[in-house]
Amino acid sequence: GGNVHAAVNDFNAGFMTPEIKADLEAGVANAKGKMQQMPVGTDVLTLPAGNYEISGAKNNPVGSDETPWIEYEIHTAGEQRRQIKAVINTNGRTYYRTVHTDGTATSGTGMWTYEPFLIWNGAATTGTLTFGPAPLELQNGIRVRYRTKTNQAGTCDIMGTSTGSGAIDVANVPDDGTLQIQIYEMLVSFTAKSLTIQQNKTVLGYPSSLAAGADGEIMITGIYAI
Repeated sequence: GGNVHAAVNDFNAGFMTPEIKADLEAGVANAKGKMQQMPVGTDVLTLPAGNYEISGAKNNPVGSDETPWIEYEIHTAGEQRRQIKAVINTNGRTYYRTVHTDGTATSGTGMWTYEPFLIWNGAATTGTLTFGPAPLELQNGIRVRYRTKTNQAGTCDIMGTSTGSGAIDVANVPDDGTLQIQIYEMLVSFTAKSLTIQQNKTVLGYPSSLAAGADGEIMITGIYAI
């Protein structure tokens, strides 16, 4: 309770405060690649730089209703700026967030943003494609990966945070001397649980007329949350 023992610092041996001891142990753990496990309710926007594992953290990327183990990699800079990476241990989804000068929670990105991640994989030309056991909380919408009968491949972003609809339109110019163009069109709608293919048509363009082609000539091969 007095000043009998010298305080430790960069120049003199002495007794460490609890805060210095915690910082030292955290540095050793981080250097070995170990995540410090922190209690429920720990605020990830105020933690010191380091690597952590927390279930039910305050300001976590998936919301207060879900409590998976999440690994956090936190970097801090001057004037309370910070960069945070969070990885959901159960599925590997990766989220990012920054806090800008003065440490205001709404600064920087202002929210968690995630890398696009796969929510459906397969091959479908009709029907309803279910994303998974739980509804998604979409930040922007979905990205549909497709391939046509004539092997054009690409992606189409369809925006909406809970529902949305859009069209995938792809043109093909065949080299057969008669058919001038093929236009493939797929109409889709989605919710937080599934995507429904509403139409999958082809229009054939000849020098003097248009005609209906076969159905189902666009195939969805993957869907991502964006």
